[in-house]
Amino acid sequence: MENQESKKSFGYEKTAIYMFIMSLAASGFNYLFQIASGRLLDASAYGVLNASFSVVGIVTVAGVALGMSLAKNISQDASNIGGIIKRLFRLGIVVALPFILAVFAVMLVMGYELITSVLTAVTTYTISLSYLFYGSLQGKQLFWQVSIFNLIVPLSKMLFGTALLFAGAGINSVLCAMIAGSFISMVYGYLVLVKRADFSAHASKEECARIIKYMFFTLLSASALTLFNNVDVLLIRQYFSAKELGLYSCAALFGKIILYIPTVLVTMMFPIAAKNDGKSKTTLYKTLLYSFLISSVAAAALYVLRRPVISIVMGQSYLPSADYILFVILFVIPLVMVTVVTNYLIATNDKWFASAACFSAAVLMLVLTYFFHMSIPAMLGIIAVIYFVLFVVLLIRGILKK
Repeated sequence: MENQESKKSFGYEKTAIYMFIMSLAASGFNYLFQIASGRLLDASAYGVLNASFSVVGIVTVAGVALGMSLAKNISQDASNIGGIIKRLFRLGIVVALPFILAVFAVMLVMGYELITSVLTAVTTYTISLSYLFYGSLQGKQLFWQVSIFNLIVPLSKMLFGTALLFAGAGINSVLCAMIAGSFISMVYGYLVLVKRADFSAHASKEECARIIKYMFFTLLSASALTLFNNVDVLLIRQYFSAKELGLYSCAALFGKIILYIPTVLVTMMFPIAAKNDGKSKTTLYKTLLYSFLISSVAAAALYVLRRPVISIVMGQSYLPSADYILFVILFVIPLVMVTVVTNYLIATNDKWFASAACFSAAVLMLVLTYFFHMSIPAMLGIIAVIYFVLFVVLLIRGILKK
């Protein structure tokens, strides 16, 4: 028995190392694109581009929640994956349209150009649908294939987006590259799953209704997590100038790499915790420990090397953004830990507490930053404190959960 547990533990670490390497590759492609776009665009245009990314990230939260619901249900019963994906894909094509039209309208109200508004809406549409395949791969615990899936959009963005930017196509070219990448990822997901699932099968309304019901339960906490990942850029866009947004976006570009690295551990933890329904907390503790260690080492290296890295990679004009790095680190590390525990609670059916805690923290953050946004560091300090308190609350809940 002890030998079996040892093998399982080694399997967790072995797969995590592989996924970590693939995650580094995906982050590398993403950051190479960000570096290229930072050099090819001025600070104002670069800030607008990153604000567009934040809009896409927030709006696709319904897709994220659907992927989480699929991962949980498939991890417990994978007998009819093909029929479920087919039915939900058809349903998603129709149901998502009103939300996409709303994105288009919001983008116009925010002052974006017509073509940018259209492309942002289409980008959110295709990325949301791609989460059907992502969640299915995750639920089947096909972690190597999940890693490749996660590599496709950053690679597409770097190759196609950078080429079009260099040709003078502007920020809209990046959205086109993301649309292409999401289509390619869906095709890849289908090709992987078609060997393991019967897509000629039919799913009942009851099966899909169960998944959609769980999706709505997790939507609030998933929305909060997505907001947490993007709210800093959106708040700075709201309260500060385009130039300050561009400089901060540079700092966030490097600081938020800390968020992406431990994501592979959360991806592995979710279906494992869902399958055993939280009866064993070993995976949670491992994920928290490894996430904290990786985040801390990355944060320390970034802080020490912040000025030469920014100067060499982005150029002297972005050097003032180094002053924001410490404040980004202070909120990113507790956010990593919040992400881990929230995903654990959702996977183990404690979605109400996770949703209420995350939603309350999000509302508190918006209220406090509205009244206290005298400077970017002050606003980031408020965000950091809220994340830390939220992590403590969620962790206590996770430990006490039976």
